[in-house]
Amino acid sequence: MKKRFSIKAFILATMIHFVGTWLLFTASLRALAEWKRTGVEIYSVWFTLWAWIWQPISMFVSYYNRHHPTGNFETGPNPLAFILPWTVFVGVCFGFLVPCISRWRHQSSSQAMQPTAPRSDA
Repeated sequence: MKKRFSIKAFILATMIHFVGTWLLFTASLRALAEWKRTGVEIYSVWFTLWAWIWQPISMFVSYYNRHHPTGNFETGPNPLAFILPWTVFVGVCFGFLVPCISRWRHQSSSQAMQPTAPRSDA
């Protein structure tokens, strides 16, 4: 029976994504605090990575805020309400992709081991 979902890959991808997100978030907050303290804008690769990785989430949050206003504009939406589902979604994607990729690699390596048929036109 073919394995369709890998729980190990799901857990590993979810944990790596969560830890990476946490590290990016804390690095971004440190750079922002330094900018507020000194007034000098520090170019950080973390801001670029953070913006690139979380672009789908920011688009969803802006859509959600437009169509479901909370009325409390000072606090805004809770970031964990968007970060955790996105992290779980990434884990689910990897949980489905890893068995497909490993099955594909196994099929291509076993086909390479099979002998080829002799040519009949020789």
